[in-house]
Amino acid sequence: MVCLPFFNLFILFYSLLLCLIFPSFQFLISPSFFFHSSVALFIYVKGTLPATSDLMSKIYEEHKKDDGFLYMTYNGESTFGSNLED
Repeated sequence: MVCLPFFNLFILFYSLLLCLIFPSFQFLISPSFFFHSSVALFIYVKGTLPATSDLMSKIYEEHKKDDGFLYMTYNGESTFGSNLED
């Protein structure tokens, strides 16, 4: 299971195939964030970006907590110098 905390303390739980590479996981969950199309999504595990070649099984085994969950944080970053107020 993967747990992604939101700024409003809303938590999403995902049950996923551990054979996914990290970018595929990021692509699958990105619609849940409702970011503007010019905002890039970054997902961190213990404060670092996982390598794009890492399988979710590797990330899970290396970083899961004692309760069996993998906790991640996210950040949205405006790309291409866009102005989100337009």
